[in-house]
Amino acid sequence: FNAVIDLGCGDGKLGLTFAACCGANQIVFVDLQSAALDRAMENARALAPNIDVVRCNIDSSRSLSSVCSSQHPALYVHAYQ
Repeated sequence: FNAVIDLGCGDGKLGLTFAACCGANQIVFVDLQSAALDRAMENARALAPNIDVVRCNIDSSRSLSSVCSSQHPALYVHAYQ
């Protein structure tokens, strides 16, 4: 996978782990809460150079393909709590 899209990213650790395991060169953090996106960016700052942040409700009608600029397959990650 070229990209990991972490839906409802929280602190971003799950997306970072998947990106490291599959060698993705892009991570997209998606969350509705700004505080979660801030935590994810802080955790990713030194580990991943190509980070995008999208603040949106993943249950909305917005197409998930629009959040990733990659032209290659992406791995979508989401953990339910």
